[in-house]
Amino acid sequence: MISYIDDIKTKYTENISAYIPIQRAGIYFLTLYFFAYYFQKCPENIATLQPIDGFWNHLLELDILYFIDPSKGLIPSMKIKYHILTIATVTTTAFLTTYLKKGMYDFYIKIHKDFDTFIDDCKKKSLAAKNNNDVINIELSRDIAPDLQKTERKISKYTSITELFIGIALLSFVNFYFNFKILSINTLIFTTSTTLIIILNFISIKLYFEEFLPIYTLVKSLRGEIP
Repeated sequence: MISYIDDIKTKYTENISAYIPIQRAGIYFLTLYFFAYYFQKCPENIATLQPIDGFWNHLLELDILYFIDPSKGLIPSMKIKYHILTIATVTTTAFLTTYLKKGMYDFYIKIHKDFDTFIDDCKKKSLAAKNNNDVINIELSRDIAPDLQKTERKISKYTSITELFIGIALLSFVNFYFNFKILSINTLIFTTSTTLIIILNFISIKLYFEEFLPIYTLVKSLRGEIP
């Protein structure tokens, strides 16, 4: 079990430094999707900030007065463009993906460090006092190893699927930017991918509470930190 713990810690410690910048790069590329919608699809116009025809008209369709005019009520105008909502959703989701995964990896490593400390403490106590309870606790901690392996496989699976759909969304942006496909197809792909990314993030959060926290609580209980 200890060798398994060391392998997991080494793998995730090495991968975190490369994983987070990739996620942040995804945020930047997805944000460019928004600008590609409004600006002509070539780097020169992006650099000089030359908008497409009707750029300001699109912005003016967001009628702020509609939200505060009592005669019209508080329901938002249907003129709000889908891409305004999309960029907010994508940005929020990308940040959530980045920091959620980083938090999970950090927490996962912390669990393994606690196991190392716990097992070492039990071994020292067992050798010094020949305490049967400590020996039992060591065996119980070893029984948790399969649960950690199962949790690792689940998190890896959902992380891989999430990154897959982030890649699909990025390909959609590239296709739209270089005008390889019609806008409606890219819109469908991009919206579907974004929706699936959000769903997968909620699944990851669910795993965090259902898998990580119970295991961590059990570790603290075995160590005597929880009555």
